[in-house]
Amino acid sequence: MAPLTYTNRKGFTYFLNRGVTKTGKPRYTFAREPKGEPVEQLPDGYEIEESINGIVSLIKARPQLILPEEVAAVEAALKKHPKGRKYRVAVKSDKIIIYEATGPDIESISKILGSAGIQSVIPLQKGCDKIRPNCTLLNWRGI
Repeated sequence: MAPLTYTNRKGFTYFLNRGVTKTGKPRYTFAREPKGEPVEQLPDGYEIEESINGIVSLIKARPQLILPEEVAAVEAALKKHPKGRKYRVAVKSDKIIIYEATGPDIESISKILGSAGIQSVIPLQKGCDKIRPNCTLLNWRGI
């Protein structure tokens, strides 16, 4: 069988690996490259969770107090919002949390840099979330 993988919303694939703690208990981690002993199926009582920044982890399964229909209603309302791309929805036990991206978006940054005489702006997503959550790294060329 193949190792268990998960692809996050940013398109990065993560592999589930098993290690051992100092006390001998199993420890499960997701990594972008296979490390340690690969895991072929999800351990009983656990589920995969993706953070607001796209980080993938394995958590103990908990009963969901928020219905999927309730989450879908919130997501549908945000999609109708003119700046809906600025928001992310997360469910934590008995709460629906809406996160808002702060700071300028890539289009605004591109306009600002363009007015300063910078020819092109290319977003670089790889590794960005390790530096600062909700950021976009840029690579640009001057005239």
